[in-house]
Amino acid sequence: MILISAPCHPYLIETLKAKGYEVEYDPSISYDELSAKIGGVSGLIVTTRLQVDAALIAKADSLKWIGRLGSGMELIDLESAAARNIRCVSSPEGNRNAVAEHTLGLLLSIQQNIRKSSDEVREFIKDFETKRAELDYATDGVVVKVDDFALQNELG
Repeated sequence: MILISAPCHPYLIETLKAKGYEVEYDPSISYDELSAKIGGVSGLIVTTRLQVDAALIAKADSLKWIGRLGSGMELIDLESAAARNIRCVSSPEGNRNAVAEHTLGLLLSIQQNIRKSSDEVREFIKDFETKRAELDYATDGVVVKVDDFALQNELG
């Protein structure tokens, strides 16, 4: 049985089932629930929500592999897994577009001072609320120059 302990695209579940695997999809499973079920699991798919530590791996009698949705394997005890011949794989390319977009956004933010400008706008709005009674912030009227006499008469 393959246990998917994280939200994933339905394609993953469909593909595993098409290859003949029994799949249990439980994206809200707790560590304790996983610990109770891990004995009968041959494949485990995780994200960063659950830690796959030595205690969990020790109970995994049938576990052959651990798949990580995303990059980074810091929540999996790789030494314990290796000692039990459990293969650990990640999918670091899965979020590459989002990472690239985020990186470009950060670079643009730095180059164009977007964060500073945003902070300045917020500060002005906050200052406006406290200083709007002062003369600098008052609007007493609007002066409009109209050259057309007919329009001047119409406007009064």
